[in-house]
Amino acid sequence: MKFDFRFCFVVCLATCWLCIAGNITLAQEEKNQNPKEAADSIPESQATESNKSASECIQLAYETSQKATSEKDFSKSKTLFLTTLSYCENAHAAEPTDAQRLYVSQLTSWCYVEMAKSLSNQKDISKPEEILGYCDQAIAAHPKNWKAFAYRARCFARTNELNKAVADLDSAIRIQSDEGTLWFNRAELNFATKQYELAASDYSEAIKLDSNDMQAISGRGHCYVRMEDYKRALQDYNLVLERMPKCANAFISRADLHVKMKEFKAAGIDYRAALKIDTSRAAAYLGVAWMYATSHEVGYYNPKVADASVKRAIELAGKETS
Repeated sequence: MKFDFRFCFVVCLATCWLCIAGNITLAQEEKNQNPKEAADSIPESQATESNKSASECIQLAYETSQKATSEKDFSKSKTLFLTTLSYCENAHAAEPTDAQRLYVSQLTSWCYVEMAKSLSNQKDISKPEEILGYCDQAIAAHPKNWKAFAYRARCFARTNELNKAVADLDSAIRIQSDEGTLWFNRAELNFATKQYELAASDYSEAIKLDSNDMQAISGRGHCYVRMEDYKRALQDYNLVLERMPKCANAFISRADLHVKMKEFKAAGIDYRAALKIDTSRAAAYLGVAWMYATSHEVGYYNPKVADASVKRAIELAGKETS
């Protein structure tokens, strides 16, 4: 499953700095201001002692979080993230403004998600409970952080807890419905659990948000095949091949569909096109084998060709193929 998440951390950072200065509204900050520029723009004369203390903690938290992000060593980055969280706790205790409190909550949530990502990227480390724990803390810190729900969904998917993963993607979509990757990822999970109508609907939503998402278009075609809606499946596969004429997988998918539709000549053309692009595609040979073994149509029933194709597929796959 693909997980291409965009977490606008810079926008979140911008939320609070200018509110502290009192120059523009919170909504304007979120859209327009760079956090570092905002921090530099805060006049000392406008800060009370309590605000200054919170501001100092926020400044330290911001600077430390940047160091943590650029640190490639896991143990060092974790230490920096924990230090950032400590500064965030100090800021909360220093009677921050509402804008500051929101920023600190967002930064805290972000840190926990980044710690979860860092841990999951470590080789030879399998600690799903710790990773999920970080995600839980991220959500607790800022319940509107759709990234936290999305990443926890990814973790649940890895541990094969697909229903929990779908539930988290439901939450993420309620928060950020214009994020196409959320719809795509939920479609993938629904497809994996054979909820083909739901998957097709989610793929369609992803396509509405990105009409060039060929994976979503192809995935929806796969759903239509399993729903035996061959006409719409063919339309999706045709669209993919119009835009990606060198995609061997798309030719194989359309060829397999042609076999189901008993359009063996068209299937043969597509299998040959796939193998012309990539001669190592075992799936193409399997498709040819199936067509020549089961068609029972003059010119397309040839057990010898089927047997040779299966052997070639096995040779390419490096194992027995059923």
